[in-house]
Amino acid sequence: MFGIDYSFVEDKYKDIITGAFAENPKSYKMLLKGIHYFYTNKNQQAIAIFEKLEASCKRIEDETVVFLFKALSYKDMKMYNSAAETYELLLQKNPSYSRAWSNLGLLYMDMGRSREAGDALRNALAYNPENPYAYCNLAAYYTQTGDAEKALESSLKALKLYPRLTPGMSAASLAYAMLGDKENSEYYFKLYAANGGDSDSLRILIDRVYG
Repeated sequence: MFGIDYSFVEDKYKDIITGAFAENPKSYKMLLKGIHYFYTNKNQQAIAIFEKLEASCKRIEDETVVFLFKALSYKDMKMYNSAAETYELLLQKNPSYSRAWSNLGLLYMDMGRSREAGDALRNALAYNPENPYAYCNLAAYYTQTGDAEKALESSLKALKLYPRLTPGMSAASLAYAMLGDKENSEYYFKLYAANGGDSDSLRILIDRVYG
């Protein structure tokens, strides 16, 4: 495969890329190369490959993975408008793709488009009520909009679905802090730190809550 072993990429993103370019081995190898570039922060090279692959897309599975990683690459480059446009185009083609709705909701939050962010995240869960990442993103949305009770509810739903999901732990810790429950906030803070989370950054956010 272009002189590089892309087995790591295949394993890491197996749940996303399975079925893509199933009838086109050459395009599949190009896809792996593009994802490898994305993973190694060579996003311009990744986007160039994904743009070439667009012409090879024959099925929705092909388009979904190409546009998803193209949007992720734009996001990493902080090209938020291009990332949002790519997600929006992807969702025109595959409107029930929960992962894209969830990612777009988080992106809209970064762009200050709060109402659209909430709508996108609710769509993510409407299409897949068992998407823990969408619940985490929704918790972040409610934290941003000041609704601590809904932030806590969403974070705990995320952790029920995926108990080791560190963004869920940090969201729960922050939500409990907003509700004045220091004991539970500290519990999830320690859990987050023990699982490799950025405890220094979370502590700063919690301290801001308590003034």
